[in-house]
Amino acid sequence: GIYNSIPLGTASLTRSDMPDVFMSNEGGMPAEKGLWLCSFDGYTSSGSPLYKVVRRVATPLAPLNRKLPDATTIFQDGCQLYLVHFKGTTLKVARWDGGGFSSFRERELPAVGRVYDIDVMRRGGGNIEIVFLCDKGRTSYRPDDPKYTDVSYYDGNQIYRGDLTRAGV
Repeated sequence: GIYNSIPLGTASLTRSDMPDVFMSNEGGMPAEKGLWLCSFDGYTSSGSPLYKVVRRVATPLAPLNRKLPDATTIFQDGCQLYLVHFKGTTLKVARWDGGGFSSFRERELPAVGRVYDIDVMRRGGGNIEIVFLCDKGRTSYRPDDPKYTDVSYYDGNQIYRGDLTRAGV
């Protein structure tokens, strides 16, 4: 079964009243890793949404039985559906062909730092907006003061004294 899954996005492929859900399975057995589609099937008698058995979705982003890389999302624009991925300075976009995502088109963008996640949304005038979640580039978990190198990272109040990695949009 599907476990340790992360939703990558939704799309209205089967019905318009409830979206289908694309999931990235990141853990467990290798045969279970990859991109999966959970198609909406209807409602239970109590009104809860009911989904069909998941099915694997082909993608050029990762071979079957591999976890999808970070900074990947699903974006629906009207009737068109896209798999969007960003790494380094390369934005990759693959189009849904009814059974999976076809080959990527690539575009170079200015460097924005280390990108952890990405989101895409439609804006007016035919434009799209791409939102990146980036860190500040520093990942030191040790307190800066050298006299604390042999001491706990936490003070007497259990407050961390080091520099936590910060992220922002």
